[in-house]
Amino acid sequence: MGMVVNSPKTEIVLFKKGGPSFELFEVDGEEIRSKETLKALGITFQSNLKWNTHVNETILKASRRLSMIKKITKSFTKEQFLKFATSQIFSQVYYASQVWLNETLTSDLWQKLKALHYRVLRATQRDFKRKIPKATLDRVCKRATPKMWSSYSTASLVIKILRDCSPINIHDQITGNLYSERRKPNRGRFYNNSRGKIGLHELKKG
Repeated sequence: MGMVVNSPKTEIVLFKKGGPSFELFEVDGEEIRSKETLKALGITFQSNLKWNTHVNETILKASRRLSMIKKITKSFTKEQFLKFATSQIFSQVYYASQVWLNETLTSDLWQKLKALHYRVLRATQRDFKRKIPKATLDRVCKRATPKMWSSYSTASLVIKILRDCSPINIHDQITGNLYSERRKPNRGRFYNNSRGKIGLHELKKG
């Protein structure tokens, strides 16, 4: 039995830069106007190939959740609250970040993500008067900034692509200085040759 298009429930987004924000398409004899945004699997895509809507919606949801869990900070130790904030806020903020958290974001969006990042960290440390320096918060909480996480996520994806798709000799030549082997085979980790250290903290902070 073949599938039939349900015209009233059909959504279309035409991805392009510039030009009119919508077009008319004919589906099953019915005209459907394209939309400026489309939400799929929790990600909001924009027709102009930007991420303003997705990031702003994500920050709004995370801010509301942060306001709610601030009310129970006294019920947890700082370490417990940090774990709670990670599972309830950061996991939501960075959902599908491999798709949208990249250098195409505007400086305004980077600043909004960074501001949320430190609001959460200050809440976990009960630093509501903003006395703790940002660098200290990052060190104590051991959380990557949005820029750091973007760089780490992108580099991890590149290494995975090279490992899975490249001929073995090219793979070894390109990635030889980028990672050393974990105990489990075929899983890379980042390595700083100059300092002999490994890990996310080696990436430049954003």
